[in-house]
Amino acid sequence: MSAHLCVKKRRHLDKDTVASRMGLELYRRYFELNTAMKNAKTIEEFIESRYYKSFIKFARRLMDLRPVDQARFVDYVFRNGVKDRDWCKDVVYEAYIVDLLSKEPASRGLERSIKTMEQWGNDNDVPFNTFFAEVSPAEATHLVKMGKISPWVLYLAETSDLLWDRLSDEQANIISSVVDPKLWRVKFEIKKDDCSFTREILREAHI
Repeated sequence: MSAHLCVKKRRHLDKDTVASRMGLELYRRYFELNTAMKNAKTIEEFIESRYYKSFIKFARRLMDLRPVDQARFVDYVFRNGVKDRDWCKDVVYEAYIVDLLSKEPASRGLERSIKTMEQWGNDNDVPFNTFFAEVSPAEATHLVKMGKISPWVLYLAETSDLLWDRLSDEQANIISSVVDPKLWRVKFEIKKDDCSFTREILREAHI
């Protein structure tokens, strides 16, 4: 009993930390999506919950991961019945990215990709539109895997061959597992107006 009280006391003391505040919001969102409850869960209910540690761990994972469209990722995890023991696994985020990239508008993927390139350019003190020519294959692979570079840019940019030619077979396979070229070829055939728009923006940026 005393050990249980000590745990509760520690949780109370931690209630104003970033992880605890985020954990509470995740706890509330989980119940919003999965139950018919109308009243928001209280901090006391959260502290007493046997899933407290799972939500805190997920909160810390989100802070470290900084996922693309965090609110959408959280809803994806909670709506799809992912077990709490799996919330922090890479495979869950990778599945989310595949889903996100297949559904988001071309304009959103284009905007995010250009912002990622601009950040890369600032970090490396080079023009952002040299991204495909100068980014390391390992970093490019990681950025695609994390959803930072959209297939709308990866497959439609005139300069992207400068990256593809430098990828190892393993890196090319990792990228293809996230943005399946066969599926995207079909999508581009259907979304011809989006393709034209994307290509125009990329040409103007000399990408």
